[in-house]
Amino acid sequence: MKFRERGELPEAPAPAPAPRRKKPDAPTLDDVPRPPEKPRRTGGTKNLQKQLSALEREISQLEQQSAELEQQMIDASSDSARLLELMTEKEQCDESLAAKMDEWEAVAAELEELQQ
Repeated sequence: MKFRERGELPEAPAPAPAPRRKKPDAPTLDDVPRPPEKPRRTGGTKNLQKQLSALEREISQLEQQSAELEQQMIDASSDSARLLELMTEKEQCDESLAAKMDEWEAVAAELEELQQ
């Protein structure tokens, strides 16, 4: 350090810049053109069939629930408060059932269109 303070040692020279690399003669993966991507099929018949099966199970469950609610309504015919509660629940169940049936019809039509 004493030498530097007196100025007897010169400062270390800056490191030399790294030599530039030449582009390799052989093409790299970045240079090779890629084939165009194939359009992906959305869904397909197998997925639609699975969706139909799931909807059919849900429809069956809702139909069973609606029938049970109807029986409970018959049993609770003397209790007006309970009857009103069951009627509201059955109405909601029937609305869900109608929505699922509409969805089933749409999926079935789409599946039929794809199979032709």
